Amino acid sequence: MEQQLWLLLVICSVSLLEAYSTDNCTQIVPPNNCTKFDHNCSLCVLNEGCGYCQNYGQCVPGDSIGPNIKGYCCDVWSNSENSCLESVCSGHGSCDACSKLVYCNWCESSNLCMPGGIFGPYVNHSLCSDWRWAHCGGCMCKQFVISHKLVWVSMLILLILMMVLYLLKLLILF
Repeated sequence: MEQQLWLLLVICSVSLLEAYSTDNCTQIVPPNNCTKFDHNCSLCVLNEGCGYCQNYGQCVPGDSIGPNIKGYCCDVWSNSENSCLESVCSGHGSCDACSKLVYCNWCESSNLCMPGGIFGPYVNHSLCSDWRWAHCGGCMCKQFVISHKLVWVSMLILLILMMVLYLLKLLILF
């Protein structure tokens, strides 16, 4: 029973690390007819065989399912004009309205609603250092992101310590 619990813990931990790792992803897109529409979702999706990766601001070959480039990872995919986040987000002129949209960030300094998520704006991070996600006022979400990362790092350290203790226990028993 104890070995099964340890095995389950290791499997879950590896899955957790894989879920937060982008090492197997590529954002290198070979030249094609779509790339000339990078950073413009609306123009990109009007072209047959192209789709827009919101989180990288890239127009790449793809369809309704997603990108057609092996190894290319895209979290927020658009292939129709009504799914372009620029138009979805820009239609909201207040922090309250913008923060209700999961794929939008409110930029305090420019009073603009822009595509983004829990880690900030998807493109041009330098244009807005005071972004908000999912709430207005109070502390910025960036502080939550830092604490969120600290939780995962702490969990990883705890897992490593538990595995070392388990290995020591096995060595002592044999």
